[in-house]
Amino acid sequence: KKPGDFTFTSTANQFRSLLAGIVQAFGLSGMNFKTHSLRRGGATHLFRLSASSDRVMEMGRWSSQKTCRIYVAEAVSAMNAMMMPKKSKQLIVQYADQFVSLVK
Repeated sequence: KKPGDFTFTSTANQFRSLLAGIVQAFGLSGMNFKTHSLRRGGATHLFRLSASSDRVMEMGRWSSQKTCRIYVAEAVSAMNAMMMPKKSKQLIVQYADQFVSLVK
């Protein structure tokens, strides 16, 4: 997306409500997911795919590489400490294709 483009066209409250519903539906309520978790997750995913903090910095629109590295390192640490319930993993796998089709 270009600077200023919206990812989600409804209100912030509608987005938070939708995210809360998804978190609940997948049995992830105890994992403290918030809207900001998506930014962390996206940055971490991109870093794992590209192994390039420069690319993550550009996509995340950070002005400082140091801040970007700290942000991603903290997210990786948090993700490694998470224990997702088996049932949640099964549901995510079951619906993964539908998630991908929503993005295209």
